[in-house]
Amino acid sequence: MNVVIINMIKKIVKILFIFTICFSFVTKVFAANDFNKYNIIMDIDYSTDYNRDDDMNTNCQDFAPALKTVGIIIIIIKILIPLIIIVKSSINFLSIVMSGEQSELKKQAQKLGNALIASVLIFFIPKFVDAIFSFVENYSESSDAKICRACLFDPYDPSCTNYADKAGN
Repeated sequence: MNVVIINMIKKIVKILFIFTICFSFVTKVFAANDFNKYNIIMDIDYSTDYNRDDDMNTNCQDFAPALKTVGIIIIIIKILIPLIIIVKSSINFLSIVMSGEQSELKKQAQKLGNALIASVLIFFIPKFVDAIFSFVENYSESSDAKICRACLFDPYDPSCTNYADKAGN
């Protein structure tokens, strides 16, 4: 047992060492306020094709196409992962039943039950997060939260597709 812990600590130290080396070569990053402080002249046009407010309340409108893509990926994952878990657990359970080993049958039945519970939880995790987002949306003065929520959890909702199509053009 101690060897396993020591090997795990060695791996963590190696990973931290690699991150430290990588981030030590990162150059200094200037924030937006630092440009004037260091007399850096930047001639960048931040305007976009569509009408955008620069009050930072339109982040979800600006990123609607990306959020819609993430929403589609969430739908695929929440259906595909539970199916894979259920099929794999069912195949394992069926192989134990066919072999006729009574001692392993109870263990495999418990594993199948745990897999079914995990599948249901994985399927409903996006709904739980959606419920939390709905609380934020209800207490937010901006309609931007509604766009984020629609694009992430219902990517084919008109409140998402309208902004995704507008930003994509």
